[in-house]
Amino acid sequence: MAVIEETNWNNLLKKVRRGDQSAKDDLFRKLAVRLHPIIKYRLRGQSSEDIEDILQDTMVIFSEKINLIESDPDTYVLQILRNKIGNFYQRMRRRKNVTIQTDSQAEIHHRASFRERIVTTIKEKSSFLAEIESEDLSNYIRTAIKRLPVFCQTFFLAILDGRRVQEVWELYRKLEPELQRNAFDKRVFDCRKKLMDLVSDQIQ
Repeated sequence: MAVIEETNWNNLLKKVRRGDQSAKDDLFRKLAVRLHPIIKYRLRGQSSEDIEDILQDTMVIFSEKINLIESDPDTYVLQILRNKIGNFYQRMRRRKNVTIQTDSQAEIHHRASFRERIVTTIKEKSSFLAEIESEDLSNYIRTAIKRLPVFCQTFFLAILDGRRVQEVWELYRKLEPELQRNAFDKRVFDCRKKLMDLVSDQIQ
């Protein structure tokens, strides 16, 4: 009878924190393999795209915090997953409470005003940070975010997850002690411009 080797999660984590890229790839792969059937079960009846989105979002948050995790990364990532699944079903319940407009003119007006709001909110920093959490806007730009560099994806997904910019900055200051705030702000500015370009192309 074949013996199934049990993953030593803490040993993998120690190697990752020492800078072992191979161990990091192995850790992320094994966590993804473990999480996928859990998500599939908890989201049974939902689309494969929703399942993959939650898996990706969970792993992004885990990646943000990996240098802050001292032990049991498998338990830590499960807590992130629970929150993500909870957020998903909260959004589902909110959608069910929304009355669908069937009038064609109202629909046309909604689409036009929605396009204008997207461009306006992305151009205006304070408005963008405030509005990005709204359900329709976050769903609309989520696909575009996935086409951005890793830093930009991490930043925008953190904002979508309810984080403040100051929280994201404090996290990156721990991950990159040499990073200056003005350099961080410049990265965010560049990310915002990239996202604006992507979304503007989609709504022409």
